Amino acid sequence: MTTTTEIAAVKTALQTIRIGAIQETEIRRSLGVIVSRVYALRGMSIEVEDLKFTIRELSQSVSERFPGLSIEEVNIALDKGVKGDYGEYFGLNVVTFLSWIKAYYESDLRIRVQDELQPKQIANVRTYTDEEIRAMSVNNAVSAYNSFIESGKMP
Repeated sequence: MTTTTEIAAVKTALQTIRIGAIQETEIRRSLGVIVSRVYALRGMSIEVEDLKFTIRELSQSVSERFPGLSIEEVNIALDKGVKGDYGEYFGLNVVTFLSWIKAYYESDLRIRVQDELQPKQIANVRTYTDEEIRAMSVNNAVSAYNSFIESGKMP
């Protein structure tokens, strides 16, 4: 079940800058905070060198595979993933994190909120009567004839 808080969080995240437009150092810094939080939520610790490796690999993979996501969306994905919203998992690693991000990216929640944010295209179609169509045809023919008379060339 999706809460209004989750919908609001996704809506906000969808309106922020995309990973593809962010400097690599900023992506890594943000992912460092997110990944550290995931480990804390799970009650686990990670060695500094392992954390650096994880952040470097995750940053590269996310930049290549999900440049249209925002950092906030990655945060939502990993938060929901560690809390079990995307199924059972066996270990915290880059592969697990990427599967959570993919699950979020393809989720009904994200797609639904994204559709809500898209501007609605309203067709401004006017229907013309037969009389109006005939009048436009006559006007166009007269304009073409006058143009031909003035220039000697067909328009």
